[in-house]
Amino acid sequence: MDEVVRLPAFVRLDAAIGWRLSSASKDVRIEPSTGELELGFVGTRLSPLTEAGGSFGGLTLPTGVAVAPDGTVLVADPEHGVILRNPHPGLFGPGAETAPGFAPLWPDTPAPAPDDAACAIPIAPAPPGPYDLVRPRGLAFSRDGDLLVADEGRNEVPGRLIVLTWPELFVRRVVEIDGRPWDVAVDGKGRIHLADVDAGRVRRLTRGWVEDGWPGGAGVLNKPKHLAIDTGATVYVVDLDPGTGLNRLSRLTPLGTAEELTEQELTAFCQVALPDPIRREDETLYAPGNPCPEHGPRLRGATVDRRGRLPQGPVLVHVPPAGRRARTGTYYSETIDSDTFAFAWHRLVFEMNLGTACAVEVQTVTVPQPLEPERIAALPEQVWSTRIVLTPERRPEALIQSPRGRHLALRLKLIGDGVESPRIRAVDILGPRRSSLRFLPRPFHEDPVSRDFLDRFLSYFDTVFAEVEHRIARFSRQLTPQGAPEGAFLAWLAGWFDIRVLASWPEATRRAFVADAMALHRTRGTVAGLKAVIRLHLGLTAPMPALIEDFRLRAYAERRAVGTADLPEGVLRIGGVPLTGPLIQGDTAHRFVVVVPAARVPTEEAQDSLRRLVDLFRPAHTNWRLIVVSPGVRVGCQATIGVDTLLGTYPEEPLGEMRLGQSAALAGRPNLLKRLGDARLGGVSLRKGIGHV
Repeated sequence: MDEVVRLPAFVRLDAAIGWRLSSASKDVRIEPSTGELELGFVGTRLSPLTEAGGSFGGLTLPTGVAVAPDGTVLVADPEHGVILRNPHPGLFGPGAETAPGFAPLWPDTPAPAPDDAACAIPIAPAPPGPYDLVRPRGLAFSRDGDLLVADEGRNEVPGRLIVLTWPELFVRRVVEIDGRPWDVAVDGKGRIHLADVDAGRVRRLTRGWVEDGWPGGAGVLNKPKHLAIDTGATVYVVDLDPGTGLNRLSRLTPLGTAEELTEQELTAFCQVALPDPIRREDETLYAPGNPCPEHGPRLRGATVDRRGRLPQGPVLVHVPPAGRRARTGTYYSETIDSDTFAFAWHRLVFEMNLGTACAVEVQTVTVPQPLEPERIAALPEQVWSTRIVLTPERRPEALIQSPRGRHLALRLKLIGDGVESPRIRAVDILGPRRSSLRFLPRPFHEDPVSRDFLDRFLSYFDTVFAEVEHRIARFSRQLTPQGAPEGAFLAWLAGWFDIRVLASWPEATRRAFVADAMALHRTRGTVAGLKAVIRLHLGLTAPMPALIEDFRLRAYAERRAVGTADLPEGVLRIGGVPLTGPLIQGDTAHRFVVVVPAARVPTEEAQDSLRRLVDLFRPAHTNWRLIVVSPGVRVGCQATIGVDTLLGTYPEEPLGEMRLGQSAALAGRPNLLKRLGDARLGGVSLRKGIGHV
């Protein structure tokens, strides 16, 4: 299907603005997860909100599925005691088309070999370590980017909440739970919610991983298993109704009491803003979000069966129950008011997917006054415009053939094959029509029928001219850093300035590189220019990174204005690493050191990416080294103010949730790094609002 240039719409119909779906419509529906207009189902009920997978009817990710900030998709496999991962294709590098699919997040720990000695003394098995998962059920990511794993446990093995850093997978905390944690979710304040099947309640933990005594529906809930939290921090939970034996959907109030949703609330639940699910279209899987625009959100190498399960067994996507789609359905819009007498409605432009065996019939009608839905559906056929059939081979647009009128109503007949359905994402209604007829002499306007035909005929050519003008005007805007479309076009625009876009860069970083391209070229090869490039790449702020030229350290120990030698072995160290390396041709010229915090380059891949970037922007005749500094202060080894004296992040807790011996930020923005001077050890900084309690 050819690309259609999108002229500014007079009225737009979609899920965000509203479909204006008339009650006279029949056998059509708005798909909750995508907001698309499609054919409805007949003879079966759609997915219940309390379905067993925990996706709340396909509105969000199933229980045990999580998407990392970098686009990696994780799936818990409780039967095999592992977590499976599918990295985003942008992280694969070369050969992304042959992505490996889902594989264990870390290798299995081999079991100890049995002792065959006849008189061997039996030894009680050691408790499982943080990497020895028993039955992982729920996955989520904290506001700090840590991976949260709800491990149900088994028999004598208690349940656990395991907190791992991402993507390093270092163990940050293991919290034993006196119960069976089934699902985990995080609200907007960073508080952690655990559905405990045995306790019959939802536990709530602070950002310091301590329970805060919240009731969590205790006394009302029975075996809660699935959680979802909307953007308003409302907690929804699916548990087992002891009276009927069926799942039910409840809402937890801020005070921790449980309220079962009413029928009206269940009907409108599709409007609740939950995290987006993984979508499946034509056997292709699409992850929510798009952290790597040039590759798109497609999960390469991942396949699921007809039940939405991976080959390993766990559920990845929710599949609605098998049912038969209606072969035809009719969408009636409410009357759309132009606020103008005898308005000349112009054209309809569709954003839709028709597949291979579907079509859409388009008709319109104009009326001087708004009509009720029943009266619109009862209008005789002769008042509707001639049918225009849109097929996969045609451009997704139609000329409005109805006469001038203040109010417009649409009738769309969706045609499918009983399995597939047309999927309409949006309809743009263009107007008013202003054709070249107004420039023709008066005789061309005298006959009403001829004038109407000539007006519509000339509007075709006028539309082509308008699309060309709009394309030119839009293209000029696309040549700006903020107006360039994300993905390949933005990378192409960066190529004009010899900027090689890295797959790990978020969209904001790519645009910042293009916006600062001229300044970066003016300072290329200088200390200031190299610092600016590294700051954009890593998201640092001044004075980081530190860039030290070796020639400035000649005879550094002798030049120090101190009475006694205070440098270990007479060598200045940064982060414990000797700053001056071996001499090259007897001198330290043309060499420099780059010092960056470990939090911004946590993996070898991130460090290699930084090295490639510095090699692109450094002077060709220079040599350099990278020193990665972790938080800490060590006299004589890591004590250069403003260079390597870094303090780690303080957890943020509201008053009443901090514990003795726990550091916390009482106010101010969360900062990834604190430099010595911004916060005093063991004291209070009025500048940053950091305290120790």
